[in-house]
Amino acid sequence: MSLEFDIEDDVNEAEIDIGDDLKTEEPKDGNLASSAAGAKVIATTSSDPRYPATNIIDGNLSLFWVTTGMFPHEFVIQLPRLSKISSIQLKSQNVKQLRVLRCDQPTPTNFQEVYTDILSRAPGIQSHQKSFNQVPALYLKFVLLSGYTDFAAIFNVNVQP
Repeated sequence: MSLEFDIEDDVNEAEIDIGDDLKTEEPKDGNLASSAAGAKVIATTSSDPRYPATNIIDGNLSLFWVTTGMFPHEFVIQLPRLSKISSIQLKSQNVKQLRVLRCDQPTPTNFQEVYTDILSRAPGIQSHQKSFNQVPALYLKFVLLSGYTDFAAIFNVNVQP
């Protein structure tokens, strides 16, 4: 499995301050992983033009990104800026085991685990929320390690400071 990155905006080290004074300005709804806030999906391991990865961050729960069978599957979200994050909410379907990793560097190459969790099986949309001590992140990698069926869907990701 390989990930291809499509980083549209150049991010250089001069723009990123990894110190304690990370920018905390947040979008109106607080979701740092929304396209309205400036987030981008920069990598996925599956693609279906009917269900593009941009659906993950558009805020519309009637649209979704779908895996194309067999696990694991991954997607990477570039946040609009380096931010301290403390909560992630995922709206999904048929995701069994999820791992979330973060990178606070200018390029998304050195990821550290935030958490791994088993999601409860639910009819319809699963709602999963995890809170943790604040950590800096510019990129978030979501790894769908397994699913309850051969295919899984991600409707929305909400990342809070």
